[in-house]
Amino acid sequence: DDILKTASQSSDGDWNILVLDKFTLKVFSSACTMSEMIDCGVSLIEEIEKGREPMPSTAGIYFIEPEPASVAQLIKDFSNEKLPQYASAHVFFSS
Repeated sequence: DDILKTASQSSDGDWNILVLDKFTLKVFSSACTMSEMIDCGVSLIEEIEKGREPMPSTAGIYFIEPEPASVAQLIKDFSNEKLPQYASAHVFFSS
């Protein structure tokens, strides 16, 4: 609920990208429908482990496990200051 609320509040009419890892993808897909996500401003769901095109004009909402591989990829997404993966990041960790 907090994740979709963040998407809705931060979008200001713009779309957001939801970034999930393998574990949180299963959690999210069992808890939310695609129409709920669209209603909250999520236009695309991407897996953090897969190659993704940079979208530096769109906010990224990360829901990932606090595991080294996921955190390392999050850091990598913003390591290039000239071409970050997304315009901004809202980060949520699963427990």
